[in-house]
Amino acid sequence: MTILNGKIIAEERTAELKKEFEEITKLIGRQPVLSIIQVGDNPASSLYIKNKIKKAEELGVKATLYKFDEDISQNSLLKKLDVLNEESDGIIVQLPLPEHISPKVIMNGIRLEKDVDGL
Repeated sequence: MTILNGKIIAEERTAELKKEFEEITKLIGRQPVLSIIQVGDNPASSLYIKNKIKKAEELGVKATLYKFDEDISQNSLLKKLDVLNEESDGIIVQLPLPEHISPKVIMNGIRLEKDVDGL
């Protein structure tokens, strides 16, 4: 039986990704930009986002949180996604979304090359 040390693997992968993002930064002449969208104020989601931002910054990525009130309309959120598709290198929509907003519709509003969920 092989026992894996997840902490060591994560540290190694973080070092690899940091080097990759350094190269990307040189190539594009600026820090990559990650936009994170949060609708509402779910404490668990807020903690999860805080950790995503911390990891992004550790990797050399500029992470920006766009926080919206729970009553934002689906159409307004899609319009913001249109803007972020132009301005960002990657986009994450933090789930869950309020019931009046379809996660499928919102996720389909993110350009495929900008969808970096799973960070």
